[in-house]
Amino acid sequence: MSWDSKDLLSKAQLYIDRAYQNQEDSSIFTLWMILSLELIARAAIANVHPVLLANPNRVPNLYYAIGRQDLCESPKSVSAKTVFDRCETLFHSFTRSEKDFCNALRGLRNAEIHSGESVLELIPVPNWQLNLFRVYELLLRTMDLEIDDVVPSEYSSTVQEMLQVNEDQEKNNVRKLISAAKVRTQTENMKLEDYRDSLRYIVPTNIDLIIENLRARCPVCEKSGTVTLKRLAISDAKLMNEVPFRPVTYIPIGFSCQECKLALDSYARMVMAQMGDPIIAEVEIDVMDLFMEYMEPDYGNE
Repeated sequence: MSWDSKDLLSKAQLYIDRAYQNQEDSSIFTLWMILSLELIARAAIANVHPVLLANPNRVPNLYYAIGRQDLCESPKSVSAKTVFDRCETLFHSFTRSEKDFCNALRGLRNAEIHSGESVLELIPVPNWQLNLFRVYELLLRTMDLEIDDVVPSEYSSTVQEMLQVNEDQEKNNVRKLISAAKVRTQTENMKLEDYRDSLRYIVPTNIDLIIENLRARCPVCEKSGTVTLKRLAISDAKLMNEVPFRPVTYIPIGFSCQECKLALDSYARMVMAQMGDPIIAEVEIDVMDLFMEYMEPDYGNE
């Protein structure tokens, strides 16, 4: 068992990698991300001193934390609740608000793991993701690290964009854009959830970096609008019904409607409008192309 800060951080990175490898299943993605949060918090505390992770109810736990493993056969660490309590005490940037958020996620994790309920199926990723990244960021900074140090490189720029968002300001901007479009069309129907459902049916036929001119229903006037997607990641090849394909992840980075002139011009605004869910497209692969990927070079026979 290791209470070393670097070891805890490495395990958190492993869990985050697993989350992104399974992001097409939101409940699995959520579970791995919640588990990684506790590890990052423990790493931050251990970076101050590992003894702060030791359960004080047994003295041998303290011996273990100071490096005397020979004096403790079964070390016990403090609970996740205590970890977040100590983060609030140790780090000025980790306020009661962050602690309450972490404990809420802890409660969801416990319900998912220790009961017959699948509670994480009911929690949309956009509802917690931005706050989670903000907690990551402030805990990592206590160790002189950045969020780029734990998030997979292909997702780093997207996460950074989310963190730069002034949430209240952007929500207000999006509300103004939608309100203006409503006035122009004289409609009272604003159905963002319908837009999100329609967007899921868009399946790109290629894996270009940018996919433009895709059509989806406008949340204001319900006419056909234009969506732009940005490729985020290409996953390893899989086999389904004997056909090889690659899951390709896209994020929506823009929407415009010629009818009511609604325009959302960034991923951040799409997120604020609850339209920023990633889209997983299953792109079929030519069998010969797949073979070539795994074929070893023919050395010495040129």
